[in-house]
Amino acid sequence: MSMTESIKGWYLSGSTPELYDISIDTNVFQIGTKAGLLAAKSETNVQQFGPRMQGCEPLHLNQRF
Repeated sequence: MSMTESIKGWYLSGSTPELYDISIDTNVFQIGTKAGLLAAKSETNVQQFGPRMQGCEPLHLNQRF
């Protein structure tokens, strides 16, 4: 597992993202060769959360369907 390798296009969000690390795990995964790993840097409580989110470009900006 590489704790320093970031996941392109993904970032941390939530109320306290500074309490979490996001990395790529090449040892444990379900399908393929890698998985994303979200880990707390220290003990947290239920009011502190840090989901990982993915940004993307809109495919159909200003178009009606």
